[in-house]
Order: sequence, then C-alpha cells, then structure tokens
Amino acid sequence: MCGIFGLVANANSRLTTETLDRSLRLLIKLSERRGREAAGLAVASNGKISIFKQAIRPSEMLWRPDFASFLNASLRRGAAESSGRLTQPVAAIGHCRLVTNGSQAIPENNQPIGVNHIVGVHNGIITNDLELLRLNSGISRQAGSDSEVLFSLINE
Repeated sequence: MCGIFGLVANANSRLTTETLDRSLRLLIKLSERRGREAAGLAVASNGKISIFKQAIRPSEMLWRPDFASFLNASLRRGAAESSGRLTQPVAAIGHCRLVTNGSQAIPENNQPIGVNHIVGVHNGIITNDLELLRLNSGISRQAGSDSEVLFSLINE
C-alpha cells in the first residue's frame, strides 16, 4: 500500500520554514518504502493550497530544483520574511504511491488529488468506482484514478 503522511503547525508553534522543510523531506523519505512509483505533496498556507507531484521515486523528487522551489514558496507564504518563523498556520499532506489503478505516467492519477474544493490522499482501491460514476451523474472523472471518484463524491 501507499505511504501517506502529514504535518500541521499553527502560528504559535515557533517553527521556522527551515524546520518544516527538513521535516517534510524526512517524512517523504521515510514513506518511500510504502510506494516508489510516484510522490506528491500538498501544502496549505496563508489561504492557498499548492500541489506538487511527480511520477518518480520520492527520493529523486527530493533533489529536484523545482520541488525545492515549490516547497520554499509554499512554506514562505506562512512565515515572516526576516526570520522564517511561522506567522500563519501551515498544513501539508503527502503521498508516496504504489501504483494500483491508473498509470503514474498521467500526472492527474498521482496524489494528492485536487477536485474542486477538495484536496486529499487515499490509500486503497475503490473497486466499484465505475458503478459510483454511473449512479452519481453529478460527478465525472478527469483521469484514471479511482481516488478521484472518492474526492468527487466528498465534494458533492
């Protein structure tokens, strides 16, 4: 099964963006043994949620300059410029994927998945996703992930 992890820090935590960066990188590294085909992270700070995901080993993602830029920008939104100390709450949720349904080569199949007002991760297989789509005409699928159906239903 996949590796799922998260971290929430409030503005009074006295944490810095540097500490959060190191913590999130460690969580990704430790979760890799649960899924090596793809990795992703969603960070919510200062009223905005940003998602980064790649169809590569999680440990490879950690070394990418675009991931470093994503993480820095996402965490800085919740911090004071001068000290890097949090001034806003920051929440992050991530996923290291062991591929089940939907190819990891299609970015939309990798997690975290964003559907309208929902961003989430899911561990497991939804075996009746086609039936759920048929029974719920208000939702649709953009990619091949069964998890997308789950988040669409939650959004409804």
